Amino acid sequence: MKSWGKLELNNECYVLIRHEDYLKWLENQEDIQSIQDARLSNEPSISLAELLASGGNKIAEYRKNAKLKQSELAQMIGATQSQVSQWESGAVYPRQENIFALAEAFKCEVLDLFPNFGANL
Repeated sequence: MKSWGKLELNNECYVLIRHEDYLKWLENQEDIQSIQDARLSNEPSISLAELLASGGNKIAEYRKNAKLKQSELAQMIGATQSQVSQWESGAVYPRQENIFALAEAFKCEVLDLFPNFGANL
């Protein structure tokens, strides 16, 4: 199972993985109750993008280091050049699937893109 980074929040450590990967792992563990709990959870949740919104981002730095134009990065991850521009400026935060796509494109951990995460929590 691929991890997208480590998250420390309130002295607790979490590993970031895709929900689909977690469900597949649970199925392999044959833990029926945990699978049902994971699929049927109706608790309010916060998106990864909302959590990361408290810090700046290094998307532009990673893009420039990869020698990519905004339009090239956008094409790689299925976004638009305008979206990449807004993410880099901090005007808009990427959706969760875009955050994972960015980390994959740059071959980095999710939290590497958001170094100030947790500073204001």
